[in-house]
Amino acid sequence: MLPTEIVRSELIVRLGRHGVTVTSDQLDRWYKRSLIPSPRSRSKGRGKGSESVFPILAFPQAYAIALLLEIFPRDLDSIGWCLFCCGFPVVEVARESLMKELTKWKDHLRSGLEAFDDDAEEENPISALTRGRVPPEFGRIRRRVGKARVETVAALAYQVLLGEFDQHGTYDEQDWKIVRDAIDAQLGISRRDGSALDAVSAVPDALELLSSELNLPLIQKALEDAPPRMLCLLRDESQTLYRHSGLFPGIEQSLVPREIFLLWFAFRCVSPTSQKAIADFKDKDKIWGKPEQSMVDRVARAQHEASSRKKKPAAKKRRRGKRDQRSRRRNAN
Repeated sequence: MLPTEIVRSELIVRLGRHGVTVTSDQLDRWYKRSLIPSPRSRSKGRGKGSESVFPILAFPQAYAIALLLEIFPRDLDSIGWCLFCCGFPVVEVARESLMKELTKWKDHLRSGLEAFDDDAEEENPISALTRGRVPPEFGRIRRRVGKARVETVAALAYQVLLGEFDQHGTYDEQDWKIVRDAIDAQLGISRRDGSALDAVSAVPDALELLSSELNLPLIQKALEDAPPRMLCLLRDESQTLYRHSGLFPGIEQSLVPREIFLLWFAFRCVSPTSQKAIADFKDKDKIWGKPEQSMVDRVARAQHEASSRKKKPAAKKRRRGKRDQRSRRRNAN
């Protein structure tokens, strides 16, 4: 019968045999952050005191954390996300990490939009897009619409993501044309290309829909209420998409980034329009395929199959005596 628990001292020794050095204090920090299962105190017998005992799952999780620390030193948030992507039972750790990410984005957009509305020259990320180096995606937009107009595109993007866009506000048809040109730039469509977006009148309604269904506060609320099983399913779906679609940089990596997971979560669980479109999409299984098993499940299955092969008795060869050999020779003649 396989063991279900492991003593703290034996856990540290076993990790050392596999080439990683882990201290008792590190184990304490990790289980307090819910990165490994919590231990229980077990009596060693009358007058012998007690010992700390971990569930056996603590060994592979602690081993994975020790390896991930080489990539993310002192970044337990990123390590928790990687453990979740690998299939370890740390759903609430992943949820907390995603909530922090959304809160950071929301606060950044809120402060930037308020600074822009107040005409603050310092610490104004929207106006900063008109000068100096900018992210590649805004670089394409700025070259297409011009430095003077890129502020309009950025301000609209901030409002849409915060759920505060109002098409009946201070915008006019010229602003919708600027947004259309920005979308063309992102899609790589030439101004002279006949396939360019000509329906300027559709732009405000599209922005209104995005603002009402895919804003950050709405995504944050849905994430807070999402059942753990749903998060695990979306992890496997988004990871399958990320690994096989070839649409994102670093596609050779095996773990889906938080940004891609949140984008897929928004489309699958938040926006009613996109949920209906996905449900009506007949060829979806051909496009994103059946969600693959998590890394932990795949490793466990491979180990189980290997163990089964070892336990299977080898086929016994029939021993033929001299009588059988003479019989074969007679038949041959």
